[in-house]
Amino acid sequence: MNFQACTVSSVLNSGTLIKLPKSQLWQEYSLAEDLISVLLWSVTRSSYALKQLVDGVPGRTLEPSKTWQSGTIRLRPSLSLEAPDNALAVDLMTGERLGARGLVLPDVAVVQSDKSLLCRVPIRVEDLMQSRKEQIRKYTPDIEILMEPVSAEFLEPGSDWQLGVIQLGLDLQLIPGEQFSHNGQPEQLPVQFSLSALLPHDDLWQ
Repeated sequence: MNFQACTVSSVLNSGTLIKLPKSQLWQEYSLAEDLISVLLWSVTRSSYALKQLVDGVPGRTLEPSKTWQSGTIRLRPSLSLEAPDNALAVDLMTGERLGARGLVLPDVAVVQSDKSLLCRVPIRVEDLMQSRKEQIRKYTPDIEILMEPVSAEFLEPGSDWQLGVIQLGLDLQLIPGEQFSHNGQPEQLPVQFSLSALLPHDDLWQ
């Protein structure tokens, strides 16, 4: 599988060199676009269901004190780079700067999608993300070093080396939009489960 972010050069200068502790996944010196492709492959390689969630699935979310909201649910892998003269975070799949689209869901939100085995039954974002991170670590142990901030060096074309920090990020987001059934009418939201069964009694939902 060879995944490539489609517009990385519009956010991160093509040809940027990144120096990281060497691993089995990447060389000590890697081009940013190569590192992004490797990280995206590492996140999605463990299962088709996880790859599907990174692409995005139609579904719905429920947050405290709000009503159900429909749209596309996505597990968004990102890479953040911070240096004294620059800081950016890029979506590994789309190449867009973070915040360009979608809403990041809080841990206490509940998500559900008939199109995903990972959240066909309503599940808290916190539980879903914890299990997926464990799955990614299991299949690609070397990626764990980047799940926490790690020192790195960056060299952009025409510039000098800069010391900084790099980190792989994973979050769940909702891209709003109404989902429709085959007859063209808005889908009915499920009501056959109780939020109290998913959440502690002292949770914000009460």
